[in-house]
Amino acid sequence: LDEETAKRGGLLGTLAPQGYCVCPELDEVCFRAPLGEVYGPVESDFGLHLVLVCERTNCPKLDGYNARIARGPNNECLLLPQE
Repeated sequence: LDEETAKRGGLLGTLAPQGYCVCPELDEVCFRAPLGEVYGPVESDFGLHLVLVCERTNCPKLDGYNARIARGPNNECLLLPQE
């Protein structure tokens, strides 16, 4: 049972380069999921997960120039370049 992320509502926080996460299923999904889209469910030894990637840096092959998401004026999801 992962009590540390449970305290943060399930948020993994900032991840390092691919291969860093102790859960290989989540590590892979964090680099496969499209920015701003809920991805899953993903099953791991820790249970079932829904993944939302809000920002990814140094991944131009995945995201092009867009590196983060933000809410627009009508609550829509906008893809934005890295600041």
